[in-house]
Amino acid sequence: MAPTRPPTGSSNGTLCGFDISKYAIANADSVAKPFVQCASVDDFMFLRNYDVMLCLDMIEHLTENQIDDFLYRSRPFINDCCFMVIACDSEKNRIEPSHITMQLREWWHERFVNAGWVHDDEMKDFQEIVMSEKFIVG
Repeated sequence: MAPTRPPTGSSNGTLCGFDISKYAIANADSVAKPFVQCASVDDFMFLRNYDVMLCLDMIEHLTENQIDDFLYRSRPFINDCCFMVIACDSEKNRIEPSHITMQLREWWHERFVNAGWVHDDEMKDFQEIVMSEKFIVG
């Protein structure tokens, strides 16, 4: 996760994150480095609440037990929503050997709901925009 500080002149919050890679943290942008820590999803401790959780290309690299545990543990600490980019099961995504859990979108949706996450109308609208051809930049 590559955290950054709020835009100049803003005092509305701080972005922070974690990554399992010591290399990634050691080579993080100097602006981001103070806001990121080295931890795995198994070890990361949520010590305060966050408005939004952002996970990009992360959760499909976990086992099913790790996924369930992370979704359950994180839910009480996220005030508004989470945005995740998840590689779903497809021939193209199965080529990547580090993709441990390859499932269809419906499977992922069930995992989130079972962990207490809500997929409300606002998020459904956002999802349609993100999944549209117009949003995807190649």
